[in-house]
Parts: sequence; structure tokens; C-alpha cells
Amino acid sequence: MKEDIKLLSIQFPNQAKAIPETIRTCLEVIEKALPPHPGNLLSRMKWVLAELLTNATKHSGKAESYVGIYKKDNWIIIEKMDSGKTLTFDSSVISWPPLNNQIGHTYEIYHNGMDVLKLQIQQKNQALFYVEEAPETYMPKLLCETSEHFGLLIITKSCDEFTYEFEEDIHLNIFTCAFNLSD
Repeated sequence: MKEDIKLLSIQFPNQAKAIPETIRTCLEVIEKALPPHPGNLLSRMKWVLAELLTNATKHSGKAESYVGIYKKDNWIIIEKMDSGKTLTFDSSVISWPPLNNQIGHTYEIYHNGMDVLKLQIQQKNQALFYVEEAPETYMPKLLCETSEHFGLLIITKSCDEFTYEFEEDIHLNIFTCAFNLSD
């Protein structure tokens, strides 16, 4: 496997007014690095960037985050890193670092009536987000009960792989979104 090729590393000031320009800069760099691709790939990346940066402004509690964009083999990787608050769900039932008895377990994070967002804690410092189709569709729930976690659902559905990693020794949150260019 080839080494990562860094396409961009940018400081984001965690301010809503900086989101459009940061997205524009990121997409310009990505588009130059892409081979011919399906028409919706850049749109999916735009959704991911918008949600990652919005979450940074709302939840990190820090003045800045960093966005890194890499190309590795047939993948484009978008990372958002910050040293702010760790990922927490359900009033601290799931937080980082997770309890030892949570490693290897999967948790339902959000259910919108059509999709179920799940989080699998893979190891002490890493978790994988994924989506399963809800067994039954109940649209009013989608319309009435959209939560803060809806953005995580958008990210998970837009990219091919979405992980969260927490580097405890340096207190660093890393959200990684991978896009397979072979699809």
C-alpha cells in the first residue's frame, strides 16, 4: 500500500462564518487531485465537510480545529482534529476513553424512522460509525424528533467509512471520513 499523500492541512477557526470558505478551499484541492469520478462524489464530500465543521463550531469548545485531506491509493481521506471535548452520547453512557466492558460492543446512537446510526467501539481509542436501515419506516419520527446526532448520520451515509479516534495522551479527537474512489 502506498503512503498517504497530503493534499491539504488547514487550520479552521471554529466559527460558523468560516465554514463556506473552508469548504470551498477543501473542495478545490480535492477536485484537482481526483481522477474522473461520479458526479455526486464532491457533493458527498461537501456534506461531510459541512457537518464536520459545524460540529467543530458547536461542540469542540476550542478556538480552532484542523482539517487534513489525504489521498491514499484509491481513497480520499478527510480528517477533522481538535483538542476539545471528547465524543459523548446519552448523558455520558458512552464517552472517551470508553470503559473496558464497552470495547467490542455496538450502540444505537440515533434512529430517525428510516435509518439507525450505530457506533461500534473497536478498541480503547477508536470507534466506527455505520448505518443500518430501520426495520420499519415511520416517517413522523423523522420529521418530529431530529436530534443533534442527525449530522453524524449525514456524515456516515455520505462517506464510505467514518471513524472516531481519541488519542488520550495528547487529548486529540480525530474524525476520519474515507471515500473510495473505486466505487
